[in-house]
Amino acid sequence: MEKIHPEHAKDFANPYKIALIATKDSEGEMHISLISTLMAKGEDRMMCGEFIVGLSKEYFHQYPESGFIIMNLKKEFWSGKMKFRDEISIAGEDFDLFNSMPLYRYNSYFGINKVHYADLVEISDKRALDMGGIIFNTLKVLAAKPFVKCKQKNILKPWAKSLTTKADTLMFLAYEGQDGYPEIVPIIQGQSVCASRIVFTAAPYKKELSNLKKGAKASVYAVNLKMEAVLIKGVFTGFKNGIGSVEIQRVYNPMPPKHGYIY
Repeated sequence: MEKIHPEHAKDFANPYKIALIATKDSEGEMHISLISTLMAKGEDRMMCGEFIVGLSKEYFHQYPESGFIIMNLKKEFWSGKMKFRDEISIAGEDFDLFNSMPLYRYNSYFGINKVHYADLVEISDKRALDMGGIIFNTLKVLAAKPFVKCKQKNILKPWAKSLTTKADTLMFLAYEGQDGYPEIVPIIQGQSVCASRIVFTAAPYKKELSNLKKGAKASVYAVNLKMEAVLIKGVFTGFKNGIGSVEIQRVYNPMPPKHGYIY
């Protein structure tokens, strides 16, 4: 679809959701950011409020072709593509809209300081998260973990290693699609098997991962319901018997007070 359904726009307007945006970074890798302010502006545009200053806001305008995924509290999600405009608001109707939301209006230290805009390229229909498929494939990942070989590199620190092995952690993978736009796919069944590798299955979203090729740059965003998160960047090693992995090369801390690479 190329337009947003009005009823779906109401879901997007709720700040209590998971909304991720993927762009390229200066190294050509996928940079994924949690931007819960992402919402529709009309039927063919998107906008988001800047709450925290990080690298993603620079990448929005340096590399405007972006992918996104929005998941509501009912575990329903939409994925799509958009292209950021060379347009920023620091006042006006949209700026006031974001700052009037209770989540930001009553924030004790700062609110939304800028609004960024993007043209919608495409958006999927609403889909329910395939929890049955995710649980089944989590068991497959657990069974495969003892047989995965890891390089002896302590890349993930103990906290990040713990986050990426917990069952209640949500994982999403981003890679560059055939049209040059980033694609974001849920891989909630994924887990770290050591401090240098994330393992996941192609199912239950095999179709969405069909263009992910061996050797491609891929990034994984892991976040729990406390909004604790880590961004992992690396190289996809390919699928074998439906099991694939990302060999970790860089790790980015997306949480305040200080964003930046920690490996």
